[in-house]
Amino acid sequence: MRAMQAIRLRLAHTFINRDFALFMSGSFISALGMWFRTVTVSWVAFELTGSAFYLGMLTFAQLAPILFFGLLGGVLADRVDRRRLMLTVSSAVTLLNTLLAALGAGGWLNPAVLLALVATLGLCDAVMFPTWQAVIKDLVPTERLRTAVAVSSVRFNLSRVLAPALAGGLLSIAGPAACLAVSAGSSLGIILVTLAIRPRKLTESRPVSWWAAIGQGLDYARREVDVRRLLLVTGGFGLLVLPHQAFLPAYTERQLGLGPDGLGTLLTAGGIGGIIGALITGSKYTDNREYRAMGAFTIVTGLGLLILGFIPTSAAALLGMVIVGLGSIGFWTASQSTVQLIVPDRLVGRVMSLYVALSAGSMPLGSLALGSVAEQGDTRTVMIIGGVSAVILCLPLLLRRPPPERR
Repeated sequence: MRAMQAIRLRLAHTFINRDFALFMSGSFISALGMWFRTVTVSWVAFELTGSAFYLGMLTFAQLAPILFFGLLGGVLADRVDRRRLMLTVSSAVTLLNTLLAALGAGGWLNPAVLLALVATLGLCDAVMFPTWQAVIKDLVPTERLRTAVAVSSVRFNLSRVLAPALAGGLLSIAGPAACLAVSAGSSLGIILVTLAIRPRKLTESRPVSWWAAIGQGLDYARREVDVRRLLLVTGGFGLLVLPHQAFLPAYTERQLGLGPDGLGTLLTAGGIGGIIGALITGSKYTDNREYRAMGAFTIVTGLGLLILGFIPTSAAALLGMVIVGLGSIGFWTASQSTVQLIVPDRLVGRVMSLYVALSAGSMPLGSLALGSVAEQGDTRTVMIIGGVSAVILCLPLLLRRPPPERR
């Protein structure tokens, strides 16, 4: 009886409140479908083209809209009802996933169609990502925000552990259409829970023009020293370190000699590492030493990528992906929650859109550049470049001196 009570208390502490627990549950289901789509689309793209450069183009098509339109998404998140905005965008994503599944079932997928649909999904992400960050802050008290971001990260990486291996197996047995159908069905999860939650409404009391609103967010990020530092490091991380994800299908086949189930296993290993990284981020150690923790996470990410680059064997690749997942998700979770804790509520949508634009939006630029490198040589070079860059990026974090008012 006491054990069950202790478990209930622990779950209540972890999931904070009813709305946050519902939001995490529905988004977990949708994240499972997103991974089914990611594994399927990347593998189909490589099968159609055999080109690592095309994989870079596909990543560019998905993430470039975040870079170019993410700030507008942040303004929307600060100006309109965030719950209605999430419902609208989630419905559009569900329709696009359904169309993708129908085209896969009919055998009509080709490189041009994939690029067009992935780019349209990227436009939805440009609005969804900053709104998502703002809604999490609306659902929980400020003192529990770091825990909430860590739980969200665990939720994402748990889906990353379960879905890729399942998707790889289903892809091998039933083909792309079945995987895309699963993705389309699971994307309803976030719609259902968004209908049930009631986040705080924190829109602007005195709306200004769109350009003025964007300027307010940019000016705040420029003046706030710690926010500026984190945005710059995050941009470098997205530009040089994270693009390795786009080339995992080519790395799996060319360097390891494995098929789609092998790709799913590698992604699962990265998800396991990500869960560990998120759990570390949610600990009291990170609360008191967040910049040291973020610096350590970048070094760990670099070491994992160097293992992938210099030891291209199946066992080493699994170990490397666990280490990369731990470091990259640990850094992402810690930096995201730190920025949200600094930024005032009225600007959170715009500043977090900057964060998303620099972290995810810079990835397509790196993917295009590194796609040329991978095409000329091999994908191990991409991993090595990412590993060295991650180790260098730890310096601004480990050498950071806090502003006088925060010492």
